Amino acid sequence: MATTEELIAKAAELGKLIAEHDAAKQLIAATARIRSDASAGQAIQNFNRLLQNLSMKEQSGLPIEPAEKRQLETLQQAVATNITLRAFQTAQVAYVDLMRQVDEALTSAGPDPLAAPGGAEPQAPSAPSSRLVY
Repeated sequence: MATTEELIAKAAELGKLIAEHDAAKQLIAATARIRSDASAGQAIQNFNRLLQNLSMKEQSGLPIEPAEKRQLETLQQAVATNITLRAFQTAQVAYVDLMRQVDEALTSAGPDPLAAPGGAEPQAPSAPSSRLVY
């Protein structure tokens, strides 16, 4: 039976292997390029700020004005056409795919200790009657 220390050591080894993978290196490089590209940084910052503002308006029940919709379209276009941001997105997709594959390998490596006996799906706890808003 594996000890906690052994599991942590293996996890650290896995982390080092992931960091050495091309997908991780490309994501790190793409992130650095965004930091050094003022127009890319400004485009993503403006886009995120507007998205946050529109989300807050929507949650408050306020209408989104046509000018705001046009501004969102303009910022979406600026983000979509920025070469640095496109390279970052490509690197991010590759890294997320790598992590999905690693997760699948970990999940399929052994029996699920949380699975119910007889193969039945475990029952999730019932949700609270009211939702928390963050």
